[in-house]
Amino acid sequence: MAITREAVVWGYRFVLGREPESEAAIKWHRRAESVAALRRTLISSEEFRDLVPPGPDRAGGMIAAPLQPAVVFVHIPKCAGTTLHHALMAHYGAAACAERRNGLGNWPAAALAQHRFFSGHFDIASLVLIPGPAPSVVTLLRRPAERLVSLYRFLRSHTAMSIAPVAESMGLARLAWDHDPVSFFRHPELVRHPSINNAMVRQLSGPLPDRHWEAWHPARPLGPSPTDRDPERALRTAIDRLSDMTAFGLVERMERSIAHIFAALALPPPASVERLRETDRIAREEPLLAPAPPVARTPQLAEALAPHIDLDDRLYAAAAALFERRVGADAPASEPPARP
Repeated sequence: MAITREAVVWGYRFVLGREPESEAAIKWHRRAESVAALRRTLISSEEFRDLVPPGPDRAGGMIAAPLQPAVVFVHIPKCAGTTLHHALMAHYGAAACAERRNGLGNWPAAALAQHRFFSGHFDIASLVLIPGPAPSVVTLLRRPAERLVSLYRFLRSHTAMSIAPVAESMGLARLAWDHDPVSFFRHPELVRHPSINNAMVRQLSGPLPDRHWEAWHPARPLGPSPTDRDPERALRTAIDRLSDMTAFGLVERMERSIAHIFAALALPPPASVERLRETDRIAREEPLLAPAPPVARTPQLAEALAPHIDLDDRLYAAAAALFERRVGADAPASEPPARP
């Protein structure tokens, strides 16, 4: 496959964080056999090694950061991710990348290579941008209908004062304020929204937009994603990606899930797990938020949710069965249920 001039230019920008030094350099790199070969050449360069400081391995020695596997938490919105994020940050905080949205592609590879821990709303496809060996990947899933009800109440907890300064990235909150739950989920322009419609399958099967998950731009509708073009294939891909992860958990079995994830990462389990960012709690604690009204579980709501969760329901069923095989019996009866 011929390497284009544009591929070389973007390779320089992403890997080295700069423009190519000359047209001659671009011409030389276009002789690479493939994009992968171009990437290997740039990453193995002395300039790239100089950009990446060495980091300590677990044995106390020094190894180059790109050779050290990273740990990645794929945070699906409204799946208790903040709780797991903070628990993992207690171990990886000093090595954490600041990217919390889906913007890994906005970072040069040399900058990403300096970090060992990544936690954010990343789509599964973007993880290939992290230099080094294949990372250890973990995530949390939640019952799809519960996730969407929680998402709606979270959006409704935002007041006009909290939305106004960031209106461009909080379009879903404005929409939630203008609609009751049933009409919100029936809104025709949410049929492809990556945070609403089968969001777990979308995030685990293909690329997502580089924007806040709360964003909604009716003037700039999203084009069809792999999930829209071939739903069954997207579901199979999501199940395969989940199966290949180092570990995953279920919000409904939170304590067992965190214990399982920490064991898979060879970390000591936290002494306790504090549930963070629960909608009712943050509405009480943050001055620009307000308590969200309860959502009645009516047949009309179930009908409105159905097209948004058909694939996610099947993914969750497969995940629950796999979790059972990996972790064992159900969580103890004393484990508190997830809250919306």
